[in-house]
Amino acid sequence: METRLTRRPGQAGTKKFTERYGERLVCVRYRYDAQAGQRYKTVELIVETVPWSRRERRARRRDEEMVALRIGYGETDLRELAKRLGIADRVPPD
Repeated sequence: METRLTRRPGQAGTKKFTERYGERLVCVRYRYDAQAGQRYKTVELIVETVPWSRRERRARRRDEEMVALRIGYGETDLRELAKRLGIADRVPPD
């Protein structure tokens, strides 16, 4: 199934859903199923609202942490760049 069109509330094709669902309506999507020869009109709704506060995210790695990098045999330009930067042939600690 393929989604060809997504409409926001207030755009053409959303009037009756906007009237029906009001502020809960997020979008209307038109999906097409080539095998079945069908077009489906779907709606995305807000069904629950709860308080939420953003928490600080941790970085996955430290800036100075080494990571393994595989350079393919044919990537000669990339390999030469790594050598010039001094990062080639380093083995990460166990």
